Amino acid sequence: MWSGVLLGGGSSSRMHRNKAILTCPRLGSADLVSHACQQLKSVINNNYFLANSRRGCPTDFKFIADQNPAGGPLQALQEFLPRCETEFLLVMPLDMPLVTSEQLSSVVDYVNLSPATSYFCLNSDGQACFPLVINENNFAELQELTTDKMFDAMRQIGAQALPESVVSAASLININTPQHWREFSEAGND
Repeated sequence: MWSGVLLGGGSSSRMHRNKAILTCPRLGSADLVSHACQQLKSVINNNYFLANSRRGCPTDFKFIADQNPAGGPLQALQEFLPRCETEFLLVMPLDMPLVTSEQLSSVVDYVNLSPATSYFCLNSDGQACFPLVINENNFAELQELTTDKMFDAMRQIGAQALPESVVSAASLININTPQHWREFSEAGND
């Protein structure tokens, strides 16, 4: 069984405004959070919205309050995992608008055919990034780690990189700053 988690917490400090509600013609009529929710729920039926508030949480997602927004995604997941009853958890942040439901479906298909482990993606710089998959066999180990770095923790639990054929590195961009948002928005006008 699969569950999905959309990470919507954090303070958007580098963006200087709530990035979840950003809109542009490239996303159609959706904002970043609605777009990300749509991609995830197109692939997985049992989804959670892990955020500071319910704002933007679709009715078909279960809201999980981020108890410490400054703690980062690893700490938020560590707090959530004891309540999570699933075989695989697909974790996606709301600020990666180029990741499509087709790519998320490819992740699920690949993991279903692969050994029972956890996975992360590699961006075009070869850095570990979201989306990631956490196997239930790694839940307890991940909860016990004291690092605050998500991808250091993934490596410590033995997670492997997904092949680029599963999710293209070119689509693994995060919208973290006004410049990132401007570049993403303007690219849709070409």
